[in-house]
Amino acid sequence: MERTVEHDNYITKKETYLEAKSWKKRPYASRFKVSKRAVRERYTLLSEKFKAKMKDEERASGIECDLSEVVKAPEETSEKEAAAEDTVENDKKADNAKAAEMKNRAQESLSGTQKRKRYEERRM
Repeated sequence: MERTVEHDNYITKKETYLEAKSWKKRPYASRFKVSKRAVRERYTLLSEKFKAKMKDEERASGIECDLSEVVKAPEETSEKEAAAEDTVENDKKADNAKAAEMKNRAQESLSGTQKRKRYEERRM
């Protein structure tokens, strides 16, 4: 099956990719006859192309390209993905800090217990 711009426009829509689980149930899906996996792979390919294109534009100073609908959709989702990655990273840092604090408290109580036992042994 040959991919067309119409296919890519539909696949890159936010609700299509996010609801890939219900791909067969979508009324528009009967026109394309693709699987959930094909939708995911195509979307991934389009988003990777977008990211590469944006990197090239950043390297080349003063060049501004017109973005089509196919390119604009991954831009929005890539921004959301970046925000989600930042959130996950911040959550991991907070969890690690909390775990380190809990570990320190546990070690402090263990050392306190050990000191108390040594003190009790000396008294006897």
